[in-house]
Amino acid sequence: MLEPELKIYIIEKLKLGWSPELIAGRVRLVEDLQAICHETIYRYIYSPQGLCLKLYKYLRRKRRFRYPRIKRKRCLKAESKKNPIRDREATINSRETVGHWEGDLVHFQHTKTHLFTLRERKARLIVAIKNTSRQAHSTTKTLLKYMGNNLDKTIKTLTLDNDPAFTLHDEIAEHFKAKIYFCEPYKSYQKGGIGNANCLLRTQFPKRTDMNALKQKNSLNDRPMKCLKYRTPNEEFLEHFS
Repeated sequence: MLEPELKIYIIEKLKLGWSPELIAGRVRLVEDLQAICHETIYRYIYSPQGLCLKLYKYLRRKRRFRYPRIKRKRCLKAESKKNPIRDREATINSRETVGHWEGDLVHFQHTKTHLFTLRERKARLIVAIKNTSRQAHSTTKTLLKYMGNNLDKTIKTLTLDNDPAFTLHDEIAEHFKAKIYFCEPYKSYQKGGIGNANCLLRTQFPKRTDMNALKQKNSLNDRPMKCLKYRTPNEEFLEHFS
């Protein structure tokens, strides 16, 4: 049960844009108020009294309902298993060996359908897979089906960003017997190979592309590249994976 003075303090700070965690930490420095944790403040915000006052509108996400805590714990557990990109071997970073891929999503306007794009770091081969949903289960299923049928034995490592679509990365790693690395948060430029590939794909598939009618084949793998001594990605890739 929160004291009236504490409730007033919480409401005042919420209106200033403070998060429950900041408020709980600051309360410990105020002598006349009882110490509480941020979860207690969340419970107050989503209590009948807090909902009547619409205190949730002062939170960053302004959600009318709060997600169960068990879901957040599962997400944190998955996050803790991620291999950071700083642990990626030097031979992968220098493109000395093949079989090391980078992945990303390319989105389009007015549709949930997108492209799951991958690029092999050494050969620069680009793969674009049409996917109808950004949900982790759908994205994982699409990747396993396509790559499993076409390029199963070519994947030694895969580098991704922290998009929620890649939450089931453990299933991907287990299926391909490959190690998956993740960029640091908000630093997707750390996988610049796929970023460059996405820019090239945009020349063929602009944001307004009708994904339902998309039948155009990616021709970028038949385009010579200076970094490959003017060979094509297809030629370079087939030299290592016949």
